[in-house]
Amino acid sequence: MTLNYKYLLYNHCKAVNSVKYKNIDYVFDIKKPYVTTTNAIHKLYYYFFSMFFISNLMSLFQTFWLIILSYGSAPKHLSFIMDGNRRFAKSINQPLKKGHELGSLTLLQIIYFAKTIGVKDLSVYAFSIENFNRSEKEVELLMSLLVTKLTELAHKCTDEKIVDNVVFSGTQIKIVGDRSYLADTINAKIDEIEKITTIKNEAAIEFTLYICCPYTSRNEIY
Repeated sequence: MTLNYKYLLYNHCKAVNSVKYKNIDYVFDIKKPYVTTTNAIHKLYYYFFSMFFISNLMSLFQTFWLIILSYGSAPKHLSFIMDGNRRFAKSINQPLKKGHELGSLTLLQIIYFAKTIGVKDLSVYAFSIENFNRSEKEVELLMSLLVTKLTELAHKCTDEKIVDNVVFSGTQIKIVGDRSYLADTINAKIDEIEKITTIKNEAAIEFTLYICCPYTSRNEIY
């Protein structure tokens, strides 16, 4: 791992922590009915990590451990389920959009970390077919956010002018699931994202991100 990569890694940790912990409304009134003990603890926790010294110290700590882990063996393929964004937003009295935005930020951080320690494939269960039962407004929000964030990531993977390209270069993005549920406009944008990140030379592929959307394992069984 080059010194430049380590520096970028630290800056990434710092940038993510800054967005994650400083863009939350920490002010709460204990007289308001929605404030619970859990709500107050969450906000105090975020307030603590928003402090400049604590935030930078945490970024250094994360960078240190990622560098250590990068020298050891790593699993080839990791997978995880993106869940809890709505509950988290509710716990800090924020709109659902804020919860999903912070969830997408966490996804970017996980991709960054996984690639750094040597993971080759990452599967993300991002959107279940059952999620279409949610309100039309929330589904539209999730689809819009998905396309926006994947487009941003695709540019990080392919545009050498972007600083983070050093980290994300060699990354492919693949969408897995029953795309017949998606609107034509969404499918067209997904096709474009997959196309610009496809690497024809297999030897140049360093990392593949699989986004499961919309996906339900039961459909694979039937």
